[in-house]
Amino acid sequence: MICILSQSFLERTTEVVLDWLRAWGVPHVRINATDIAKGHQSSGAVYSLSKGEVSIRLTIDGEEIDPSDIKVVWFRRWAYSADVSVPRLFAEQSHRSDSNVFFACNHLFKELQGVTKFLFSTLSSSKWLSDPKNNVPNKLRVLKMATEAGLDIPDTLVTADPNDLQRFIEKHGAVITKPIGDVLMCSFDDREFGTYTSVIDDEFATEHRQHAAFPSLYQEKLDKKYEIRTFYLDGECYSMAMFTQQKVATQSDFRRYCYEDPNREVPFQLPASIEAAIRKLMEDLCLDTGSIDIVRTTDGRYVFLEVNPVGQFGMVSLPCNYHLERKVAKYLADSLYAAA
Repeated sequence: MICILSQSFLERTTEVVLDWLRAWGVPHVRINATDIAKGHQSSGAVYSLSKGEVSIRLTIDGEEIDPSDIKVVWFRRWAYSADVSVPRLFAEQSHRSDSNVFFACNHLFKELQGVTKFLFSTLSSSKWLSDPKNNVPNKLRVLKMATEAGLDIPDTLVTADPNDLQRFIEKHGAVITKPIGDVLMCSFDDREFGTYTSVIDDEFATEHRQHAAFPSLYQEKLDKKYEIRTFYLDGECYSMAMFTQQKVATQSDFRRYCYEDPNREVPFQLPASIEAAIRKLMEDLCLDTGSIDIVRTTDGRYVFLEVNPVGQFGMVSLPCNYHLERKVAKYLADSLYAAA
């Protein structure tokens, strides 16, 4: 049996993979993070551990699943959510301080992590596509390993010192900044906001010198000809060129996408030397899949930016007719039959 570990909702890409498995009659089960968190009659996990005996009972949508039947696991994405209202956490209004709510939610988050990691450990003998142990690589470590694999990277600085930033800007002209870790998402007045890659020039840095007292990541601002998104699967690279520089909104960050006036996107073949370096990097990172961002500069460089092990690949599959969903489904099915 194939197990798909996912969020409570499924993106279209994952739905298509499941459609292929259903069409081929391949046995599979989808487990959401909410199935583990809520634990009611129709779905949930029960662990029983005593001296000399360990049992695990998984119930998904009313059907009991024996974990030993799971031979292949696709870790698509996972989201921890305790889904507990503040009044349930603290009955008294006076106890609902911001710090109490934060620490209580953080505690529940870690409890769910403990429950989930044990579940994952029971599937450790299965064949995994995108192992969760490797799905959040450190961006700085990845950049270091990319250079060791033979890839070009942007000139990068991490500092809390405004003088270092000033010298970096003097060297490169304009520079960009982006999160070292995950994107920050906030909600204001019922509207969602997120952090994007942003340009910092000399005037901005001078005006905000007093705020530069926290370690931040800065990189040279690349003069882009176009951007490349590459989906990597088991040694193969499937690439797409995105002409992001034709629209002002997407020049710094292609995620500022306009669906009413989309950028041109076409299939693209990376040079063999770049694909070989990507394979070396992915092997070093112990990643068998991932979405990779590359910039082709106006002076001919191929500059590696980052890799997301659980990144979106539908955006590459559909415009380029790569049918990546079918390739992922076939990889999972072949892995299952090889384990039989």
